Amino acid sequence: MEEVRRHHFIKVMVGEFARRLEIPQDFLIHIPEVACSTSDTSLPSSAKGALQNSEGKTWPIELEKLDSRVFLTTGWAKFVEDNSLREYDLLLFRYDENMHFMVLPFGLNACEKVIQSSGNPEGKLPCDIFCCTKRGRDGDRITEAANSLTPGHSQV
Repeated sequence: MEEVRRHHFIKVMVGEFARRLEIPQDFLIHIPEVACSTSDTSLPSSAKGALQNSEGKTWPIELEKLDSRVFLTTGWAKFVEDNSLREYDLLLFRYDENMHFMVLPFGLNACEKVIQSSGNPEGKLPCDIFCCTKRGRDGDRITEAANSLTPGHSQV
């Protein structure tokens, strides 16, 4: 039996990401529930869905249509808080059908963030301890931001 291909998109957390998150316009064709509604104003302006992290925890969310754009809105702020998302974190979304998305968060160190049930990132993981780039590169804003978030870690 052939496995169903799952579609993915990536978002970097910048700007007002904690309030709402736009689903990329080109990705909407993979979501039948909203693909036809982006151009048809007679269809509902929102739909219920769910986000799930790698631990299996699920958050109810709403996808809302504004003009031809679709955003994650109601429930999104709770997901951001519970997963300790910060500016410049990267999220990998996988659409699993029926308005359900699997979401993997990655930190500034390019490693998957592991979240405790309390919503706080777990302690020091091996990839948290060693920076991916060497000290002394001027102008690398992401490295500088990563270093400022992890002051107790050794820097290579």
